[in-house]
Amino acid sequence: MKEKIVAVIAVVIMASISWSGCITETPPGNIQKFEVHEWGVFLKGYNCTNASVVAKSPVTLYVKKPVIYFHSIENSTDVNVEIQSIKNATVIPNATVENDMIIWDVTVENDTIILQNGTQYPYLFYEGEITCSSAIISNITIDEKNTTYYIKNIANYPISNVFFIYTRYGDFISSADDRLEYIYFGELQPGDEKTIVNSSSEEIVNITEAKNTIRNTLISDGLTIAESNELINYWEAYWFSPSNIGEYTRVLYTIPQSIYDQLLPLSITPQPEMIKRIGIFTITDIPIEIA
Repeated sequence: MKEKIVAVIAVVIMASISWSGCITETPPGNIQKFEVHEWGVFLKGYNCTNASVVAKSPVTLYVKKPVIYFHSIENSTDVNVEIQSIKNATVIPNATVENDMIIWDVTVENDTIILQNGTQYPYLFYEGEITCSSAIISNITIDEKNTTYYIKNIANYPISNVFFIYTRYGDFISSADDRLEYIYFGELQPGDEKTIVNSSSEEIVNITEAKNTIRNTLISDGLTIAESNELINYWEAYWFSPSNIGEYTRVLYTIPQSIYDQLLPLSITPQPEMIKRIGIFTITDIPIEIA
């Protein structure tokens, strides 16, 4: 049975700020310079090739939170946003959706999206489906003494901020037999493989360290503190403690922006001064082998 990869996409358009820290005034008839920030979470079952791009965790039935924002565009600016290579898309606010493409034509003023009919929105949101494969081969082996985590990068591009998450919950009465482990693999170049044995590994981290590592990387890659916190707060339950009973595996990794651009080509008119796109893959159902 095919599963769907899911990815949350957030596009944040920000006005350029001068070196003095002040927003540059836009002369009449000129286009204000701005940046685009986008973060996305791509969710995929380990043995599946179909992918979905969604702005909600798969355990959530409804989107209860906006994820796409425009920031610091003070002057009224007409903006065209086009996203390609996406199927079965749904959008907020309404857009032209055809030929596997989403097209928004909106006006942005004072951080607010204004449609031609005057309706205002604080954000853009879309979800849909794409087709791709994951970059990894991975498994977990458990014996009487050790738990061994293995990941190999089989893609032709590096993956970074790689985490292996293993959670096992027992009964509701006691947490004595619960197990939550977060293993940091760092960066894997194409063809790299790494094995970590938990009994002697310094790569085992706690949930706070895991979240801080991801947050700091997001910020260093160009997202704002608020954007980074929003991403983590929205996904941390699914990533780090997905249930109160059962056994779960996750592998997280960040893809290069060039790969993000291939998966979901994005074009914006007028052209932004800079575009930052941060894509995090979440691979579920990593095989567990009992030795």
